[in-house]
Amino acid sequence: MALAWLMLLLMIRNSAFATENRTRVGHKARPPLFIYRTALGFTQRELAEKAEVAPETISNVERGIHLPQRATARALAIALDVPVEELFPGLGERSG
Repeated sequence: MALAWLMLLLMIRNSAFATENRTRVGHKARPPLFIYRTALGFTQRELAEKAEVAPETISNVERGIHLPQRATARALAIALDVPVEELFPGLGERSG
């Protein structure tokens, strides 16, 4: 499991991998939640069930419609077995 985790982190941090995850030229790179979810083989619905959130929450966060509440961010991080800061780098900076 540790080796798989290390390989996943290396893929995500690799700039070539990040470039592949652009939707189209000039568009924003896909968010870490999408990258981790797909790399680990989860559908939005499967991740939602595992994290006990609505599938729409996953979709809205991945599309950048909103940042999740801290409790939701923690649930998603636990479900994916990654640190919250990896999924939502700016979450700790916002108030509330």
